[in-house]
Formats: sequence, C-alpha cells, structure tokens
Amino acid sequence: MHRFVLAVALAFSARALADEEAVTPAPSESPEAFRVDGSYRLRFGDQSDIPIDQVRGASGPATFDRLGQTRFSLHRLRIEPKLSQKGKFEFGMQLDLLSGLLSSSPGAASDFGGLSSAQRSGSGSALNGFQVRKLYLHYTTPVGLVMLGQMASEWGLGLIANAGDGEENVDFGDKQFGDLVDRVLFATKPLALITGGSNKEDLVLAVGADIVYSDATARLFVDDTQFNFHVADKAYQGLAALRWKGEHEELGVYVARRHQTFRTAASDTLDVTVGDAYFRSKEPFFGYNLTSEGEVTVVSGSTNYLRNVNAATLAVRQAGAVLRAAFGKDGTDGGFELGYASGDTNPFDATASNFSFNRDYKVSLLLFDELVAWQSARSAARLSDPALLGQAPNGINLLPTNGAVTNALYAKPTIHWRPLPRLQLVGAVLWARAVNDPLDVYNSFASGGSRVNAFTAPVGKNYGVELDGGVSYRFALSDPLELVLGLQGGVLLPGDAFTLADGSALATIYGGRARATLTW
Repeated sequence: MHRFVLAVALAFSARALADEEAVTPAPSESPEAFRVDGSYRLRFGDQSDIPIDQVRGASGPATFDRLGQTRFSLHRLRIEPKLSQKGKFEFGMQLDLLSGLLSSSPGAASDFGGLSSAQRSGSGSALNGFQVRKLYLHYTTPVGLVMLGQMASEWGLGLIANAGDGEENVDFGDKQFGDLVDRVLFATKPLALITGGSNKEDLVLAVGADIVYSDATARLFVDDTQFNFHVADKAYQGLAALRWKGEHEELGVYVARRHQTFRTAASDTLDVTVGDAYFRSKEPFFGYNLTSEGEVTVVSGSTNYLRNVNAATLAVRQAGAVLRAAFGKDGTDGGFELGYASGDTNPFDATASNFSFNRDYKVSLLLFDELVAWQSARSAARLSDPALLGQAPNGINLLPTNGAVTNALYAKPTIHWRPLPRLQLVGAVLWARAVNDPLDVYNSFASGGSRVNAFTAPVGKNYGVELDGGVSYRFALSDPLELVLGLQGGVLLPGDAFTLADGSALATIYGGRARATLTW
C-alpha cells in the first residue's frame, strides 16, 4: 500500500563536461576571474481552495477538508560567488539567504506534521531560510577534470537527477529543491588522450562516488530544533557515465549503485541499481528547427524500509520515461511531450514499482504540484497519527509526492510564441491518466483494504485535463541585471481519480501566479 519514491541524484555535472576546454587546459596566462551571480524571485499565488480529504465519518460533496490556503506569497534570495581561471580551476558556492513563505491567507496550509517538503509552510524571513547548497572545487589536469565538494547533481533532461537551478527555464511553476551530493568525480576524454586531441574530443567518460546530502529519498542531516543538526539518512552511491556530443546530437548513459540506511534504524536499508539513458537532437529542416529529446530510467533492487503484512523485504522494480519534440522558427514553436512513470499494481505484494520523476521536473501548474501533492501529504499525516497504529509505519516520509509526477501516463502539447524579442507567450494542455489505481493510502487502510481515493470513493484512473497559459517579459536593466515579469494561470478539470463520496465530480480547480524574477 505504500508508494515508493526514488529520485536519485546520481549523475555528473553535464554543464561542466559540455565545455570543450574541460579537459584541455588553457594557457597558463589565463587571468583569474571573480564574480557573484545571483537571483531574487518573488511569487504571488491565488487559487481555488484545494480539496484534500474526506471528513471522517461523513459523506457527500460538501463534507471534505480543504487545504485552507488560497492566497500566498513566496520568495527566495540566492547568490553564487565563483573564483575561476579558465581551463584550470573553478571554486564556487551557492547560498540561499532567504527562502520560503512570506504570507498566506487565513487558515493557511499546515506543515502536515513535517511530512511534506512543499514550499508553502514555514517563514521565509527566519534564519531557517539560510542554506549553504554548494561548496565545490573543479580542477583541470592534463588528463581530465576533477570535481570535489558539495554540488548539485544534474543529468539528461532532469528526469531523475535535477540540480533545481534556474529561474525561468520551465514553462510553469518553479524549480525549488535540487539534488545535492558530497562528491568526488573524475571525468576525461579517453579518445582525445589516445589521439592527442586531433578529432575525438566529443566523448566523455566519468566515474565518481557520492554521499547524498539531500534528495527526495534521503537527507544527510535533519534539524529537530533550530540549528540542532544530527546525521539522519546515510546514502552512498558510486557511478559511471559516458556522454557523446556531436554537431547536432547528444547521447548519454550511466549506471549507478546506491546503498542507503535510514534514520529509523541501521537495519532499514535500500539497495538499488539505476540505469539511465538520454538523447538530444536539433536538426535544420527546410529553414525550420526540428528538435527532439528523451530520457528513460530503470531502477532495480530491494528495500526493507518499506514493508507490508505479506513481505518484510520488497523488490524494487521501477521505470520512467519522457519523450519531447518541437518544430519551429524565429521564436515560435509547437511541441509535444509524452511521459510515463510506472505505478504499483498491488500494494500488498512483495514488489515496489511506483516510480517518481524528480520533484523539479515540471509538467504543469496544478495537477501534480497542487492537488496530488497536498492529498498525498494529508494521507501521510493521517497515517502517522500514533492513535492509528501506535507508531508511524516506515516509509511515511516517502509518501508525499511534493509535486513529483508519479504513477502516470500523460501527453502535453505546448505552443511558444515570441511576438517581440523579449515577450513570450506559452500555452499547454495536459492530459494525464494513472497507470495503476491511484489509491489514497490512509483511506484504503481505514476502509479495510478497499481501493478508494481521498474522498473514500471507488478509485478511477483518469486524472483529468489541465489547461495552462503564461506570459512573460524580460527587461534589460543595467548590465548584468535583468528583470522578468510574468503571469501564469491554470484550469484543472479533475477526472474520476478524484470522484467525491456521493459519486459526483470534483469541481474545477483554478490557479494563478504573478511572478517577478531579478537575475544578475
């Protein structure tokens, strides 16, 4: 009955390795450079009051609990100082000085017992908004690039490993988490070493090892009281990756092995092997640009952290994939995206097969980031009630999705239009369906094992249809300052996965965001 979440931060930094000089040192006279990049984001949200759970012992369309938060404001101040010498080294940091919730409407969302890491709880002005996210050194040797320190992990399209960086690089919503690892990694261009760099410098091989600092499955440190840190989850992983980049194409594959013990007990473990492959292609086509890209991930292993009455150890068998294509010219393009995240056919068997995309892989504005996220958080909070089982079962902290796409098959056409160089309009339609029944864990348990949703109704597989639109304009201020102002809005027509207890349909959900982003 438990949903298994795995978003493993495994891959090396594709950005660093994409630089053709990453393993080809520049002349020694290259000057040192110090710079401080950064951004400040401010967001205002207004949306429907999200229905999250059926009131206990009641029935009917008007008897469910709601999130209680319809208006809110969020912000984040991030700075990134860097000291570098081209072709030799880069020493960098990334600091979040302030982040979180600034204000919200009365009756705002609770923190759900600390089980949801969604962004809309807690103060954004208190000291707990401060975080040292990165502290790293990249050093170029004659034979390759050495990476040491705490850094973000990014691979491919960001389906499973996502740095969470960037402010305006997704159509809807915001990246807000990021997979952080304490890493040692060596990357080289093996064919270039053999041929002396004549014509084979586009193949990169990397091997490395990580201690996971923070991702969807593990947190190295927790803070039970403010600034009272102690070691929690211990996740270690080794990886090997290969990436080839041509004039118009790019291919990458990696394999990684992860061993993790959880904060509950040293005997609670996770052992998985992850295989991932991605591609990108951009080709001219009769004066137009035809782009395509995709990524597929397979996870296999075992865990005894999640268990049920029929199995003390569960086999992990998960898969996820994304395929995207776009066709356009001169700032206007039409695209289409298909996505798949495996579900769990039987929550009572000995297999955990529910895959989750990375939390920072954004598909839409409302369905996964709001409705599914808050319903899963409420279910986890109810299951953690000591009055239910005496103590919270293992794996409850993995139940909230925090906005990740999970147990889903979806299709999304998107249109981008730039009528002016700095003005962009975007529109998208998301259709999503569950791969397997999207059960509400608490309600299914409380009803004696019936397959029901958050409103105690028989569960359906249709998540529904969401219509999203946005507009943004970039203002070039004094170099390097740039201000982006924008609006985003969405309309969610829920499907039968959210049918109410009396059999009626859940009402349409609306949401909007006003956005301001300053970068330098």
